[in-house]
Amino acid sequence: MTKYCYILTEGAQDIAFLIKLLKYDGMKQIEKGSNVNPFWDDLIPTTFPHNDELNRQVPVPKFLEGNGVSIALQGAVGDTRLVETIQEDLALLPSEKLLGIGNRRKRNITDSCICQLFN
Repeated sequence: MTKYCYILTEGAQDIAFLIKLLKYDGMKQIEKGSNVNPFWDDLIPTTFPHNDELNRQVPVPKFLEGNGVSIALQGAVGDTRLVETIQEDLALLPSEKLLGIGNRRKRNITDSCICQLFN
């Protein structure tokens, strides 16, 4: 049975670091939308432009899978959007099915999520 983990970071550099760390443990990055686990479908916008803003980055998480775990790494595009982003995303997901919810600002939550992934 697949375990699901949602990790929120401040931005792209944090995501890049976590991808390298998780790949080291055998996780594979999912590059095509058709290969993303259906659990995450609601996190992938289906229209463009997002919120009618042509110059705004489309908020699509990075996805990784391996070792029976599926991970969504979401960037909040700045620390001022951390709370809003996690609230928006968790409203779309069945949170009771998540192995962990991580936010690098709250290290105890992230550590618990990352430790569960590596154990």
